[in-house]
Parts: sequence; structure tokens; C-alpha cells
Amino acid sequence: ALVREEQCGLVVPPQDPAALAKAIVCLHDDPTPAAEMGARGRKAVEERYNIRAAVHDFLRMYEQMAELVMSK
Repeated sequence: ALVREEQCGLVVPPQDPAALAKAIVCLHDDPTPAAEMGARGRKAVEERYNIRAAVHDFLRMYEQMAELVMSK
């Protein structure tokens, strides 16, 4: 889901070495898409998939849980 959502890589079927080889050759032959996917992946990690974002999400979840407990 992450790779598709962020368009930061190629997804190949598991246990399909021919599909993996085809994807590698495709990126090797045309490195521009690989660089673009890499840039999108880096941006996603810097902005959304990092420790700060995870801590923020956990704190928000704990705050919501505390509100539920306190409202009862």
C-alpha cells in the first residue's frame, strides 16, 4: 500500500523472479523514473513516515483514549 500510495517504487508479485528482473532492467534502462520514485519515497519518509509522526499519532491516540475514560 505504501509504495502504491506514495508512488515510490515498483510492486512485483512475490516469488516471481522474472517480474523482479523485468522491473530491475526497466529501471536500469530508464533511470529517470527510479530517481523520481526515490525522491517521492524520501519526501514521504521525511514528512509522514518518521519517528516524530509516529509519536504524534500515539499521543493523539492516548489523548483520545483519556477523553473517553474521563467522559464516563
